Amino acid sequence: MITVLWWQRLVVEASATGGGGFVGCKEYQRRLMVVNAVRGLPYWLREIPNITFRSYNEPFKFHMERFVKMIVDMMKKEKLFAPQGGPIIMSQIENEYNNVQLAYKELGVKYIHWAADMAVAQQTGVPWIMCKQKQAPSSVVQMYHIPRPFLKKGKNLLVVFEETGGNPDGIEVLTVNRDTICSFITEYHPPNVKSWKKEEGRFQTVVDDVKSGAHLTCSDGKVIKSVEFASFGNPDGICGNYIQGNCSSPNSRKIAEKYCLGKSSCSIPLEREIFDDKSHDQCPDVSKTLAVQVRCGRSKSS
Repeated sequence: MITVLWWQRLVVEASATGGGGFVGCKEYQRRLMVVNAVRGLPYWLREIPNITFRSYNEPFKFHMERFVKMIVDMMKKEKLFAPQGGPIIMSQIENEYNNVQLAYKELGVKYIHWAADMAVAQQTGVPWIMCKQKQAPSSVVQMYHIPRPFLKKGKNLLVVFEETGGNPDGIEVLTVNRDTICSFITEYHPPNVKSWKKEEGRFQTVVDDVKSGAHLTCSDGKVIKSVEFASFGNPDGICGNYIQGNCSSPNSRKIAEKYCLGKSSCSIPLEREIFDDKSHDQCPDVSKTLAVQVRCGRSKSS
């Protein structure tokens, strides 16, 4: 939905109208089709003193965040994000920045982490992705894997868009069965996709309380034998190599074991009150992430 390839017409009109130049969902859709072919940074950015494009540069960051917020607020107002019943299930921030990042060295690394954090802070309720970004920040998705909740038991459809051409016959789909399984979810991630259904042309909730959580399921009749890692706070890393941040609830492992040990599948609610009461939250202003890694095995009875 959003990339840093700012749509010139949108920005020019927003500057002229104070961000209020768009009316209604259909009008947004019409204009989106028009500006989709208009790429590049708006010309007036060149006149901003001391600006450096697509870098950890205060003038550029100011205008980038201002524009992203304007677009996200427009989408929220028209209820276009999936948790609102709309069609947007994910958003993109930045685009193929990896090669540009090398030129900026450490400022490129700082910029890509800032961009990810800024996007996630918009609280859209849907995941953010980065396209062709090596070592993308953990708060966004690189789209090299398909989340398990997106898969059905059969007749899954995979649609691949390729910008530069290529032979789709070379695509391989690999499935993995393993005993170590993980979940990494933030307070800004949407709930499980099965929380909604389409009825009368609109998406509606099928549960009483739509909330995110960590969902873990062992395969082949196995059960969760141990919790190898659990952190509710600001952990980082990937499955098999998670690390604690500087803000982690001391009750993280105990809560994970309570919900999961001995079960073939479990769900841990992403609720602060489960891990700590407000008086014991070490960093109440930090957006929380729950990272859990468990090991599956055969139960003694089997």
